[in-house]
Amino acid sequence: MIKKSFFMACLFVLVAAASAFAANFEISLGGGPFLGANFTSSETEPANLGIGTSKLAYDTKTFDAGVSLFADLTYVELSAAYLAEIGQVSGKSFWQTVGSLADQIETYDEDYVSHTFVVDLLGKYPFAITQSVTIFPVLGIGLKFPFAGNSNSDKEHDIAWGVAVKGGAGFDFSFTRRLFLRCEALFGYQFLSDKNAKVEQNGQTVDFKFKSAGYNLGPQVKVALGYKFLSAGK
Repeated sequence: MIKKSFFMACLFVLVAAASAFAANFEISLGGGPFLGANFTSSETEPANLGIGTSKLAYDTKTFDAGVSLFADLTYVELSAAYLAEIGQVSGKSFWQTVGSLADQIETYDEDYVSHTFVVDLLGKYPFAITQSVTIFPVLGIGLKFPFAGNSNSDKEHDIAWGVAVKGGAGFDFSFTRRLFLRCEALFGYQFLSDKNAKVEQNGQTVDFKFKSAGYNLGPQVKVALGYKFLSAGK
């Protein structure tokens, strides 16, 4: 229900923006490499094991690389990207048996790999600096959909999707009236997610529920070659 409402809201924003600026917007398409880094922390609610309780905590650091495509309506940018996230996850298991006064802590560090689709819907406002250079601040919402990975990836932990607020800035350098180079840098904060983890502990499968969406901090840099193929109202 949340995902359906969110997509309807995205569609409404896109249509409304196109209608509002139909007299003077230009439509562009483009694509190129997408690089970034991710610093994510998350923690579960305590789970009852019968003989006590247990909870998990994860800190994940990754380098992200992929490719991104965008559609630009001057004041709105919609992009879709594929990312491979490769790095390390540091995990902690906290145990407390019945009658004990302190947690027993087990730690580990393992490789992390996840393959993810990312969709961003951003509002932007361009400022022409010279005839060839335009800069623009951006602010909007991004969605991520992990679809494959290793035993420590988002997919293994059943993290099906995430929603983040994203902001940043970019610039366009025009080679011709139609052809341009775009560079864009974003930072994001994830505020909504669907997280559960099924982990084998003491010979039984334990269902852990994450108590928050976790946070994702790190730069995302998009470099793309774009082409303006339609001018409206000009």
